[in-house]
Amino acid sequence: MSVPWWHRAAIYQVYPRSFRDLNGDGTGDLRGVIAELPYIATLSVDAIWLSPFYPSPQRDSGYDVADPRDVDPLYGSLDDARELIAQAHARGIRVIVDVVPNHTSSDRAWFQEALASAPGSAARARYHFLDGRGPTGAQPPTNWTSWFGGGAWSRVTEADGRPGQWYLHTFDDSQPDLNWSNPEVVADGLETLRFWLDMGADGFRVDVALGLAKDMTYPDIDDPESLTLAMRMDLDDGTVESMNRRRKVANSAVLDRDEVQDIYRGWRALMDTYDGDRMAVAEAWVPPERAARYVAPDTLHQIFNFDFMAAPWDLSSTRPSTASRSSALRPPGRCPTTTPHVWSPAWVGATSADGGHVRWPSSRTFSRVRCTCTRARSSAWPMLTSRTTLGRTPCTSAQAVSSSAATARACRCRGRARFRPMASATRTCADGCRSRPTGPA
Repeated sequence: MSVPWWHRAAIYQVYPRSFRDLNGDGTGDLRGVIAELPYIATLSVDAIWLSPFYPSPQRDSGYDVADPRDVDPLYGSLDDARELIAQAHARGIRVIVDVVPNHTSSDRAWFQEALASAPGSAARARYHFLDGRGPTGAQPPTNWTSWFGGGAWSRVTEADGRPGQWYLHTFDDSQPDLNWSNPEVVADGLETLRFWLDMGADGFRVDVALGLAKDMTYPDIDDPESLTLAMRMDLDDGTVESMNRRRKVANSAVLDRDEVQDIYRGWRALMDTYDGDRMAVAEAWVPPERAARYVAPDTLHQIFNFDFMAAPWDLSSTRPSTASRSSALRPPGRCPTTTPHVWSPAWVGATSADGGHVRWPSSRTFSRVRCTCTRARSSAWPMLTSRTTLGRTPCTSAQAVSSSAATARACRCRGRARFRPMASATRTCADGCRSRPTGPA
């Protein structure tokens, strides 16, 4: 039985806007990424993850997408994207692209059409447009709040100049949420995946994967502020209290709805029609017991382990975060040999928020943890981030961040003679189940 490439891959994130500015206009571009592929290849990574490079007004660093099937001229062209994927493949590097399905930019043609259309129109049905409450509709339809602060609804001015309906934006008001209960939205999402798969993309990082489905009865939330706090990763200190707070997202009105998996079943069915083990990883910060639903055999392939990222760099902290997630993702009756999560350490191999110093201790520790997990046959891969903080001068040449290279190379030790004896050893788990890994580690 062959093991999919993503089970034990080292992934290197590239933020095109600040990675390499090849044409000297002050902004990184896809041709800059192409120029640095030889450098990336020296890191021995298996794939790169490209942050959004789509047409966008850049109000949210490119996560406000105006056209999910094109390239922003700021970064280049579709021909540049094709060349990047082709040249990466020629060097044995796979390419993962970011998709942003929860919302669009307010600049997208769909939303502009919705603004120009009447209430109840097909154009508005692609988003969440509702009448307001109160005699004149002056109050928002629900008490839902935005993750960026304030209310999650904004009122539009209708064609006749009068105040009209409200639209939902769980992020900025320039990022209206799509209505994924609408078959037209579902079909468009599949078309976006198909577009990039046909171009050769090997996988997708799914932004806000827990947020696509909403409770279509639009109920008020008992404590909307607590739901906002549940999404605050900076408040999670690993205590029982913080875990209970995070559990508020489970099947809530706007997050982690059970029906979101119906969307991903359609995505998985599409990806399974392509060769090359195409995959998708969910950006979903959910309680461990909810995580397995995102990586079922008929949904997505992996999910980020944000608990690991938030944990301090000591064994007493990292052990519980890895154990709880691996246990939650473990199929019933099987050893935790293929737990499909992604180790996502904070700024490993990049600059930290406290002044731009390379985090050598994090990288060294992460290398050891990653290789240990490989020996345990975990299908977790590390994500290495290389980018500058938005607003800093973009790189004009390759920045060889030694710690990320060291981490990536350490991860590449899998499959070498050092770990090969582990491949044929039968292991017995604490609960008595037995597992014999297949092929070299």
